[in-house]
Amino acid sequence: MEAVARNMSLPFIDLTTPTRKEIEELGSLKSRKYFMHFDAGLYPHYPDGDADDTHLRPEGAEAVAALLSKLLFIQYPDLPFIAHP
Repeated sequence: MEAVARNMSLPFIDLTTPTRKEIEELGSLKSRKYFMHFDAGLYPHYPDGDADDTHLRPEGAEAVAALLSKLLFIQYPDLPFIAHP
């Protein structure tokens, strides 16, 4: 994706590397709160629970959004819509 953005002269923010770093720093057990990895009874649509370490729960989405906001401010501080974290 970075190469495509560069070829099209578009801005690019690598979310993979810093997200992976944050998840690894949390460790396997603590990072589960970010993913669809939970016991039965938490969500009505998943009565038996789930063990999906790919898709984010609201907590994970908020963490990645906060990271994106921080990276936008660092890499593109002059954008008019970027609020200071």
